[in-house]
Amino acid sequence: MRKSQLCVQVGSKIRYDGEVHVVTGFAGAVMEMRDPRGRLNRRATVEVLTSESFGLLERIEGRDTNGPTFIDNVPAATLNAAQVLAAHVMEAITGYKSGTRADAKIDEPLPGFDPETTTLTERIRAKAAELNMAFRTLWAKKSRYEQYGLYGLIDRRVTRLATSMVDERVKEAIRTVIDSLENASNPTKMKIRRLVEKELKTAYPNEIIQLPSNTSFNRLLDSMPKGSELFGPAKRRRSIANRPDTPYSHFAATRPGEMLAIDSTPFDAFAMDPYSYEWVQIQLTIALDIFTRSVVAWRFTPVSTKGVDAALLLYDTVRPKAMQQDWPDSIAWSYCGVPESIVVEVGGDGKEESSPRLAAVPFLHPESVIVDRGRVFLSEAFSRACNDLGINLFVARPYTPTDKAHVERVFRTIRERFVENLAGYKGPDVYSRGLDVEKEAYWFIDEIESEFALWVATFWQPRHHDGLSLPHVPDLNISPNNMYEEGIARAGFVYVIPDQRLFYDLLPTKWVSIQHYGVELRRLRYDGDILNDFRGEKSPYLGEHAGKWPIRYDPRDRSTAFFYDPLLDKWHELKWTGHSGLLRPFNEKTISYAKAHILKNGGNPSNHAELEKALNELLNRIEDRQMEGGRERRIAAVNNMNAAAAARDRPRGNEAYEPDAESSLVGIDAPVATQRSTKPAKAGVFQVDEDALEAFPTVDEVDEDADDDLDI
Repeated sequence: MRKSQLCVQVGSKIRYDGEVHVVTGFAGAVMEMRDPRGRLNRRATVEVLTSESFGLLERIEGRDTNGPTFIDNVPAATLNAAQVLAAHVMEAITGYKSGTRADAKIDEPLPGFDPETTTLTERIRAKAAELNMAFRTLWAKKSRYEQYGLYGLIDRRVTRLATSMVDERVKEAIRTVIDSLENASNPTKMKIRRLVEKELKTAYPNEIIQLPSNTSFNRLLDSMPKGSELFGPAKRRRSIANRPDTPYSHFAATRPGEMLAIDSTPFDAFAMDPYSYEWVQIQLTIALDIFTRSVVAWRFTPVSTKGVDAALLLYDTVRPKAMQQDWPDSIAWSYCGVPESIVVEVGGDGKEESSPRLAAVPFLHPESVIVDRGRVFLSEAFSRACNDLGINLFVARPYTPTDKAHVERVFRTIRERFVENLAGYKGPDVYSRGLDVEKEAYWFIDEIESEFALWVATFWQPRHHDGLSLPHVPDLNISPNNMYEEGIARAGFVYVIPDQRLFYDLLPTKWVSIQHYGVELRRLRYDGDILNDFRGEKSPYLGEHAGKWPIRYDPRDRSTAFFYDPLLDKWHELKWTGHSGLLRPFNEKTISYAKAHILKNGGNPSNHAELEKALNELLNRIEDRQMEGGRERRIAAVNNMNAAAAARDRPRGNEAYEPDAESSLVGIDAPVATQRSTKPAKAGVFQVDEDALEAFPTVDEVDEDADDDLDI
């Protein structure tokens, strides 16, 4: 039995000593009740409740409602009027407005309300005359008060639940139509009304169901779930439709780096290419640490993010962030919780320009990352990068943005607090865009990166975050940097010094044979002195690509490829042999555009000579700033931005291979088994560690840009 059913209060009807009594009040441990003849009886409350003859005949609360009553939801004026009326009713029933003699006022009972000299009917009649109310009306209120307490004196029009006179079949038809328009363009309310009529005729062909008036129909449509979203942004409507019906899942991270959320979003501002001075759209990709809410890495890419960009974003998470020269000293890293000597060894003491101080932006080695099902994050480049770094990869459920709601909320803050303050802000959609905003786009992509890094260090990281708290100090304002320091103090600090060769490990791989002309990657040929001793030889690698050599390349700059020498344990650069005297960077889009240009002129893009000629002519036009048409200008802008990004990521100090310097690398007195042989290879000449083979994938890299993909 529920607790409300056992509640004994003023007005309760109880069975005691074989008679029905009405409780009229309590005075300390004494219960006052009235028997059927109107006489007052006073008994100890414990005696009554423990008596074998006791029984509660009716529960008071909410008897005439379909659920619990909520008096605190009643307007204050209505509640005050009910309390005043309750005092009058109690005076008519007991002679005292408080309901008990123990709390009587000095002048109580008043003449005409003394229970010793008057009957209940006389008191009710006197009170009705005093309140200018009909006797039957007051008697009915007295009955409701005895049955339901104070709730019985409140106007039912205030407490009743809202009801609708609309046929439930009409509501169901509206829900069906709303669900069918989830991915459609925004409709009008008149169109929805016509669709509802059609749905009703289809579902109930033999019945005539009347729709409410236009005003009532529109009001009903706005009040229904997802109804009002039909007339707002379509993207928001689809996002709301993807909300799960079950409770949201929440991942509770317990230490820094335990889980990172990575995602990309279009950047709502235009950037300008510093070479061609053409504006381009860019994307922002960030890595957010769930435990600290720290933005630990970010990348700006022109047009769209590629697999190699997402892979190198993981590389950025483990690298310290250096302060720029014009940054204030207040955002230098305070080394709280980390021995300074360890970090200075890595980041420098800031006394020389070559060793800048570290900025107050965390760096860590992630244990796991969660991404959506975008092509970038499902690419082999990104999955292999996670494998090489020892990171667990989790993929969010399809159409479930709540699986990584933290990073989605960060994107909103970035737009509201950072992007809107930049010249060239274009808004999240065409309806929010200003007139000719690209004319204000005086930001180069490297300048936007610099401004964003400063914003992260000065605004996001030291700012109080509502989603962060400490269990033992719940009211303490915590910033992402504070949470990072607290996590280090509890879980420790593990810093993995990033190897420069990790850059090459994160690049796509192509398994090829080494010919007399070098190697060929997608109709482009590369060569270098390092290949002189390997031409025509089979590689020592086993597996699916047995006999072939792994060549890695950066899709952002295809002018160079990279060859790994297993004997010297070093990566070497291979240059594109088709350049016209000057090696200039170009990306996958540039190659695709050159092939399309050949096809347009009736040529064969598979012919090496034609492809080299078309590609050099395109690079010449880009260099001379003589691009043909808007598409070619955008090709040039994206090409230059990609080349700059690839140059920044490429490790420094990788000298070109010189055959004469070979003896100093290998050693004159080195064992014969470790020296390079200029003779044809024999079995057992190259001794390759089996563990080293795992650094190279066994499947070809799936290129993300098909040759015919010319969308810029």
